[in-house]
Amino acid sequence: MIIKQFVKGLIRSILLEATKQQLSYVYDVTLPDPCSERIIRHLSNEDLCNLALAFERCF
Repeated sequence: MIIKQFVKGLIRSILLEATKQQLSYVYDVTLPDPCSERIIRHLSNEDLCNLALAFERCF
């Protein structure tokens, strides 16, 4: 049970960091960490995956 939660958190952390980097590329400006985190923390893991896939297809 604890390992499952750890893996889930690790995946979320990786997705959040990747999305934060993609946002800075899309906006062509680096947003402050608190700002970008407030934007992406409302997204589900599925939303983050979809955003990453869309970004990879476009670029």
